[in-house]
Amino acid sequence: MFFLKKNMFFTLLLVLFFSGGCSSNTNEPIYSIDDAIESGDVIAEFFGEPIRSVYENEFKVENLEKIKDFMSGSINEFNISYFTNNGAFEKSKVMRIDNKFIFNKSNSILNSKGVYTCDNYDISTIGFSLTGCESDTGEDSWEVVVVPLNITMYREAHFK
Repeated sequence: MFFLKKNMFFTLLLVLFFSGGCSSNTNEPIYSIDDAIESGDVIAEFFGEPIRSVYENEFKVENLEKIKDFMSGSINEFNISYFTNNGAFEKSKVMRIDNKFIFNKSNSILNSKGVYTCDNYDISTIGFSLTGCESDTGEDSWEVVVVPLNITMYREAHFK
């Protein structure tokens, strides 16, 4: 009996020892800006804390064509990838289903996470937003900013 316990103990030690060498490198990002570009996502990159970055115009948005295509009705969904300067990222999706707009937030970089069902969309110098929304927790929200914009980005997304 002692022999079995001793062998099980050494086997467990060996498994733990060798499995530790197989861990992944946590310094590598899971999803990068290059991945988002390759996937065709709208990309919002914040150069500071996200909310403060929006107020201080320290952010950049790429692939605004997707928003324009969504507003024109030529596509019914698009992905948004949010990246912060500290390496955090989030991937969300906007969909048009049965004259409703669904915003699926997996994290909380700009808004509370959850699924929002909304009545309409709006685009302004504040951003591309969904309006008349209700979250999956039942909370009403008049406006959910999906992609922040500045005046130059607004003109590019709305008028070009």
